[in-house]
Amino acid sequence: MEHVTKHQTLKERFQKIAALSLAETLISMTILSIIFLMIMQSFNAILLGSYMIDARTSVRTEGEFVSEFFELYAKNADPRTLVVVGQNTAINMCNGSALRPNTFTVNSVTWQPLGSGETYTFGYEVADIGLNTGRFIFIQKPQAGTAVRSVLTYGDVNVKDIQLSCETASDSLTGQTFTTVSVAFKLDSKLQMNGRPTVQNVQRTITVVVR
Repeated sequence: MEHVTKHQTLKERFQKIAALSLAETLISMTILSIIFLMIMQSFNAILLGSYMIDARTSVRTEGEFVSEFFELYAKNADPRTLVVVGQNTAINMCNGSALRPNTFTVNSVTWQPLGSGETYTFGYEVADIGLNTGRFIFIQKPQAGTAVRSVLTYGDVNVKDIQLSCETASDSLTGQTFTTVSVAFKLDSKLQMNGRPTVQNVQRTITVVVR
């Protein structure tokens, strides 16, 4: 009798456990699916925001670095040695003088610092022909020895649409001659979205006055 009593007691306890109906189960699963979808959308939004921030940061940082670097070195140039070459490598844009063939490259600025025999060249070169990407470089050539070549913009940005200008004028009051060199270009981020740069066509212009 005792065994039967215990068995009946357990059976009664299990019968008292409430279970979810089919409708309640479907509703619960629907709510959980909506919550999961919201979490995933929030996660994707966070990733997209981080992606955009990385692209903008790289474009801004690279652009600022190149601008500060060129200004730092070019402002101490001897204006008599300035050679600015655009698409026409046969003419110095600063004074219109003819240049020897194969002496200077396209889209480059070459000069000697005041009181120094070194030669500096700030220029643009194709980084990858297949990808149609470009970058800025800086070449420091001593009077004797091997030239040192540095890459100023790296693979996280693409430099394009280079435009150089050089104008020489004289101060009407002092008679001092000064030369203004400008380098305009655009930057794209290498990070892409839907097959296009996440950040693109960021215009920058570097202007240096050499006296």
